[in-house]
Amino acid sequence: MAGFFLATPGVAGAASVAPAVAAAAIGLGGGAAGAAKLFPRPSVYGFVKRIVVVAAAVVVCAAASIPMLSLPSFHAAFVSSAFALTALLSYVGYLFVWNSRSKWLRLIVSGVVAPLLGAALLPVLVAPAKRDAYFVPFLASPATEAAAEFENDARLRSLLGAASIALGFGIASILLPRPGAARR
Repeated sequence: MAGFFLATPGVAGAASVAPAVAAAAIGLGGGAAGAAKLFPRPSVYGFVKRIVVVAAAVVVCAAASIPMLSLPSFHAAFVSSAFALTALLSYVGYLFVWNSRSKWLRLIVSGVVAPLLGAALLPVLVAPAKRDAYFVPFLASPATEAAAEFENDARLRSLLGAASIALGFGIASILLPRPGAARR
């Protein structure tokens, strides 16, 4: 749950995306465990089933986090969906290298590459105190000097949230054994 603390805003009065980060991490962990239990030696169709199980768990947890975000409904749904996408990207990255003899590839692909891709795709929520919340692209510079502190902090918190979701899963995936069919 490091993501909950890392995604908490560093600027006083800004809205937190921490519940969405925590929900995405919980959904990813629970969904991945459930998918591995249901489909231990998947075929190609089994991989699709695994992705569906993980996606369902992540979506349910993301939907549960919407009321916990202190944002208007549309903004909260958008933020939760963005972090859910990052969690799903991490799981798909894991499936790409699941069969590999090199377990460290799991950490690189699902723990480093996936959150970087997710962070680049994430719409960054900027919600200063007593002002309307708005979204900015991750790879853009601040619009004004006054908004720079809030926007830069929001970008950092989004990156740390995405990284914590995927790195936690990537580290945990290293501990998993290689699939039975690939152990030869």
